[in-house]
Amino acid sequence: MKNTPAHILRFTVVVLFIPVFMGADLTPEEFSRNKKALERIKRDPLRHDKLRQNYEAWLKMGQAARNEIRSFDKQIHDPDPVKEARNIELVRRFHAWMSELPEPTRAEILLIENEDAKIAKIKSVMEKLWIERLPKGERELLAGLDADARKAELIRIKGEELQRHSNPESKKKKKFQIRDLSQEGRDFVEKLKAQLNTQDLERLNKADYKKAAVFKIIGDLSENYPVLPKKFDKPEPPLRLENLPGDVRGVLKSLRQMEKGRGSDVMKAEGKWPAFPLVVTRLMRTVQPDYNGNFGASTLEEFPSEAQAVILNSLFPIISQEEKAALDDTQGKWPDYPLLLRKIANDRFTYIPGLSLPPEIQSLRQAKPPMMR
Repeated sequence: MKNTPAHILRFTVVVLFIPVFMGADLTPEEFSRNKKALERIKRDPLRHDKLRQNYEAWLKMGQAARNEIRSFDKQIHDPDPVKEARNIELVRRFHAWMSELPEPTRAEILLIENEDAKIAKIKSVMEKLWIERLPKGERELLAGLDADARKAELIRIKGEELQRHSNPESKKKKKFQIRDLSQEGRDFVEKLKAQLNTQDLERLNKADYKKAAVFKIIGDLSENYPVLPKKFDKPEPPLRLENLPGDVRGVLKSLRQMEKGRGSDVMKAEGKWPAFPLVVTRLMRTVQPDYNGNFGASTLEEFPSEAQAVILNSLFPIISQEEKAALDDTQGKWPDYPLLLRKIANDRFTYIPGLSLPPEIQSLRQAKPPMMR
């Protein structure tokens, strides 16, 4: 059925009903079978009405077009009932697929006269629609590749998909991969993983195969290891003990001498943002409750411009006066201000880039409404 003229594609459903109408050139057995089929169709008003419309379309066709459709019909119908059923199902599915296409795309396909070019166009449209259904992370990966690399990656993805469809066990055991996330999702997870201790990192790496289970773990870990923004366009904060002010090092040293576990927390968190400043702040506040190391963004102006725009335009207009007052009280205090801001944004289903859990993770983790941007 390769050589299919454009007007045949336009009337693929008509083909399915041709045997009912074509009295000429039929054997008595075929005529009797078609007559019975027509009687069955008459008992279904919707189907009978559709048949009448198709017949009217058939009558409006020229003789040449009818001959081509008759030829196409002979290719569909087969002495082997299994093959015939398969051919008819293919025609039905193709017609349904064509019907769902946007009108400009469908018209472009139908206007192509060269059969090889028509088939190439159909394959191209099918591949484009298939790519649009891929996880966002894979779509972004493909978009950033050159032609050869993109072709190789498509072959790999299609191979994995074919294997999953042909082997139910492999489908069950396919582990969700972080690379299936969008770019912002992958960035968030990388910032989260950079803080994790060995035990929690192993927990994330050994997460369940289901996406929802992985997202739940990511969400739970982000509560203990918050992803917080650094001060925008400012020097890097100290992430090692020797880079802290002398008085802070002195307090931490005395705490380490009194309780070894506290000193161990500092050492394990060294080099990690924001884990190290969070540990330092927590320990310092056991001695100096008002301690403020001011390590990261703790005022609106210190957030990246993208985050500022969301906070000003999407979040602030919908929060209460009490929440605004609480934010004013904590402004300039780290990590109090960004943590409170994150909580309020989460309660209002508002996503703040670089601070909130990405919407794709949040929505599946807690089945909440989509987060506003």
